[in-house]
Amino acid sequence: MLTLHQLEIFAAVVAEGSFSGAARRLGLTQPAVSLQIRGLEEHFGQPLLDRFGRGVRLTEAGQQVYAYATRVLALVQDMEATVRGTAALAGLLRLGCSTAPGECLLPRVLSAFRARFPDVQLNVEVADTAAVLDRLLRRQYDLGLVGGVAHTERLEFIPFAIDELVLIAPRDHPLARRTTVAPSEVAREPFVLREAGSGTRTAAEQVLQRLGLTQLTIASVLGSSEAVKQAVAAGVGLAVVSGSALDPHEERVAVVPLEGTPITRRMYVALERGRPPGRLSEAFIHWLLSAETQALLAALPHVRPIAPVTS
Repeated sequence: MLTLHQLEIFAAVVAEGSFSGAARRLGLTQPAVSLQIRGLEEHFGQPLLDRFGRGVRLTEAGQQVYAYATRVLALVQDMEATVRGTAALAGLLRLGCSTAPGECLLPRVLSAFRARFPDVQLNVEVADTAAVLDRLLRRQYDLGLVGGVAHTERLEFIPFAIDELVLIAPRDHPLARRTTVAPSEVAREPFVLREAGSGTRTAAEQVLQRLGLTQLTIASVLGSSEAVKQAVAAGVGLAVVSGSALDPHEERVAVVPLEGTPITRRMYVALERGRPPGRLSEAFIHWLLSAETQALLAALPHVRPIAPVTS
């Protein structure tokens, strides 16, 4: 007979991309995982996974089973939560976050979330935007928080904050002492960039192009906002970074006052289109968009709420 246990194991294998990964995630032995998958394939009378090396890939039939399996498991989770009582939400919510929301925004409002939902555990992983969205589609996360969108119908993006992008330089740099700086004045300066796939990198390139700075000297490419700030402080070059990445009492770098209006980007909650969000995901999104949380975000430097905050 087809069992929920088989569907849970099958979903874990797909999410982890391997039998060994699913075994570690579920606390089972790899032979036990293989046995359940083999039983599931025998039930449907056809292979659901193509094995290659240590990884797996869904067959056409496997894609259909996986789509139904995730819906069934989500409904079971909702059923248990409803029957056990809706007064207190509890459980694990898996979030994948790009650097700006994961390291700069979310940690500063988590205490409010914990006060509102003390029995919900947030498991937060930080990666670049491309990796977060890929893992979200592979069901490794329940939700993603990112600073950019992907042009795909498989994902839905809900804006939750507006982040200002700023140009930074070493605190003793001549441009940092000016009251206003024309974009042409930074054209010959070396720049420090984030890695390809980073939402901040994409946004920074768009900003520089809008300013007419297309022929840049790239001094270094680094994998985190903190590393970029350290490189700038050390005099490696200038950088465009998320304003939320700057500490209010930042002493290592200074914002270069570029002429023109502030350049902003939106921060988004990403979720898989057509995949019913669980109660924890829904609660998190509603909390993130609430007037209380929007007011907390608006109090952060270089961050604005997505809509006017009302009482």
